[in-house]
This record gives sequence, C-alpha cells and structure tokens, in this order.
Amino acid sequence: MDPGQLREEAGAASGGLLDSDVDSFLAALRDAGYPERTLRKKRPVAASFARWTRRRHLPTASINESHVAAFLVRAPRGART
Repeated sequence: MDPGQLREEAGAASGGLLDSDVDSFLAALRDAGYPERTLRKKRPVAASFARWTRRRHLPTASINESHVAAFLVRAPRGART
C-alpha cells in the first residue's frame, strides 16, 4: 500500500473528506460540462477543503453548507477561486 492510500484510510477512520471524494466531485463537474481549465482551478480549493474537514474530524455525512461557509471565512483570498 502506498503512503497516499494509508493517509486516505486514516482520514476515513477519523472523519473528513478523502482525496477520492475530491476526485468524485471533480468528475461530477466534468460530467456536468465544466471545462478542464475550471477543474484545474477548483482542484486545489477542493483538496484544501478536504484537508480542513479531516483536521476537524468531521463525519462526511454531517458536512453541510455551514462547514463550507466556515472554511471560506478562514481561507486565504487566493484559495477562493
């Protein structure tokens, strides 16, 4: 098992979104017709949000708009693309 998989499994056990969740989100945007350029801009923001949820041990099923709002309040301006 590679280190990325170990980190992902550890994230699943302790709560928060995983890298595979970010990939699924971007796949849904791709399927909805978003251009690749937009997906490249969204990936770092989505990955940062996923890390934020893991640091807070948020159960995936409980993540909602209030968590997104809290993340955006603390996010550096450049990360809000």
